[in-house]
Amino acid sequence: MAFNVSLISPYTNETAQGLIRKAVLTGNTFDLVTVVPGVKYKEALNIMSNTVTVAAASCGWTPAGNVAFTQRDIEVVALEVKDALCEKTLEKYWMGQMMKPGAPKDEELGAVLADSYVEGVKVKNEHLVWQGSKSQSPADLVDGFLAVLQGEAYVPCSAAATNTASDIIAHVNLMIAAAPEVLSTLPDLTMFMSIANFRMYVQAIADKNYFAVPANVGTELSFTNPLNGVRFVGVAGLSGSTKLVLTYAANLVIGTDLVNEEEKFDIWYSRDNDEVRVNIQYKLGTQIQFPELVVYNQA
Repeated sequence: MAFNVSLISPYTNETAQGLIRKAVLTGNTFDLVTVVPGVKYKEALNIMSNTVTVAAASCGWTPAGNVAFTQRDIEVVALEVKDALCEKTLEKYWMGQMMKPGAPKDEELGAVLADSYVEGVKVKNEHLVWQGSKSQSPADLVDGFLAVLQGEAYVPCSAAATNTASDIIAHVNLMIAAAPEVLSTLPDLTMFMSIANFRMYVQAIADKNYFAVPANVGTELSFTNPLNGVRFVGVAGLSGSTKLVLTYAANLVIGTDLVNEEEKFDIWYSRDNDEVRVNIQYKLGTQIQFPELVVYNQA
């Protein structure tokens, strides 16, 4: 008897918006930085800086100081995932690999498929917001944070391009020493690095017995160094990269829409084509509010 996939469409129709939010708004980077929803195409991030002047008290009114308003544009790109799956392939191979033991139920397939695409989109987005580049070949559709930094007045650091267990602590300390003092006053000062570099740093700290490393650091991929107050985070988006990025987490901005009917997450069985079809539509973009408050090992 053929497997009946007719219940896939009702499943995704009922939970489409929740699936979009889960796919686009979750992930270790997305959970830490500033996310701006409702961006249709391009939107200005309004930034205010206030230089306060303190003077000797006197009669009269002599205004002093400077409140400056600037803008940085964040632009989102419309992205999509479209796929077609033959029911026979699902039945002979995919179903046997992915479904729970026992006879599969009709309503299970929609949930399993949806979860697999949610995870796939999260992985792709995590990479894009860090390492996406429109100028590389082949080009990405989105410029990630590393691409945004190029040409900006960030704080360069002489930390080496590659890290080893013997020198990663020194490299991290160089970056912290290069940071503008104002960064040390912010509550979410964060060093972003690849998961491989994060584990290397944690192991180096433990080997030196500088302080007790939290027991759950291996699963959380995050901890705060009590010696300098910096939170260290391993992010999948920097996988394969030697880059270390130090800033306050809210300085990094991800733009999306999520309030537009154009964004969708649909999985349904097409009788006309005799296949399961997938259509995921969403928008994504990145920006950095204050590049001058980013320390970056450009080597």
